[in-house]
Amino acid sequence: MESISFMKKIQISSFLDYNREQHTLYMDASEVARRMLIREQDGVDISVLKCMDGRVNYSIFTNQPFGIVYPYKTIGGQFQTGSHFGEIHKNSVAKSWSKGRPCLIIVTYHWSKGDPSHRGCKGFDCKVDDARKYTENLAKQIDVMFGKNHAMAYPIQIGMETDHDALVLHGINGQTLDLSEVQHADSMSVLNSIRELYPDMSERMLACLLRQCMGNIAHIAEIKLAGRPVADIEHKETVLGIGRGYDWYHKPNSALIVGPYTYDLKAPTATAASIILGNIQAGRVSAEEGCALIASGNYRDEGPDKVWAAMKALQLLDDAIEVIREQVPELLSYLDSAAGILNEHTREFTIVRKEDAWLN
Repeated sequence: MESISFMKKIQISSFLDYNREQHTLYMDASEVARRMLIREQDGVDISVLKCMDGRVNYSIFTNQPFGIVYPYKTIGGQFQTGSHFGEIHKNSVAKSWSKGRPCLIIVTYHWSKGDPSHRGCKGFDCKVDDARKYTENLAKQIDVMFGKNHAMAYPIQIGMETDHDALVLHGINGQTLDLSEVQHADSMSVLNSIRELYPDMSERMLACLLRQCMGNIAHIAEIKLAGRPVADIEHKETVLGIGRGYDWYHKPNSALIVGPYTYDLKAPTATAASIILGNIQAGRVSAEEGCALIASGNYRDEGPDKVWAAMKALQLLDDAIEVIREQVPELLSYLDSAAGILNEHTREFTIVRKEDAWLN
């Protein structure tokens, strides 16, 4: 058990090392300029509602730098507009609209073409039809919330196929566009196909969506050329993240993120813990290296905002450990844990502890 305890500490260290890399990249002058250029050209803010699954990363799927898309993550992408998520998202869209930036809201589900019964979404028990129907209804609810004229926000449903990292766009009249099947990837023909799906979408938003589609087409080609082995598209997560502030984390298939968007986080936390335990028991990841539980709170300003983020992270950590102790106790022997805060301006993650002087 001594070696396992030592390796568990390495899991936390690895998480922090990766954050330092991503923080440095995010603050690099060329990356700052790149984000500013894309955001200026788009004139649109993008949010993605998706599953906590570590294989589902929209920025990677679409070949764009992190910091362009804001992800919301929960089990199965099963958001409820009447919950805490609805309040947070409503405020976010209103903030964007006040700056003259409409929002493209991408409501996603995911599945596996090669093995839908086992490599699909655990949140829907791998039943892709259920996932598709749920997210279709969610997009309709968001449409009602922000107005069907789509001036403030335009929600669209997109399927994410995890064998080839391919997007499937669902149009407002029932049509679909599977980007893995696009034969001629010139931007004009793709734009015309998108316009048929969303005939009332503004030119500004169409251009933004086209950029993402062309990025996905290029990414699909890279995946097919690389011949990714099946083992790499099975669940292999070793990090369970609770809270907000993980949009910098882009290691494919290595973390399950449970966002604080429902009033009860017990079920998604237990499901995520069970998936990680299953990864260990099936030998898909190393038992000796263990796994990490990370709780995060994000902040923008010094003072109360930062202190509240730390207190929230510490509370989320205590709650998650209690859920695991009650429902997935076998995971505890492999688990190391930490709470931290993320600076939204720099994407730097800092560990916090209850005994820290500035919290007492």
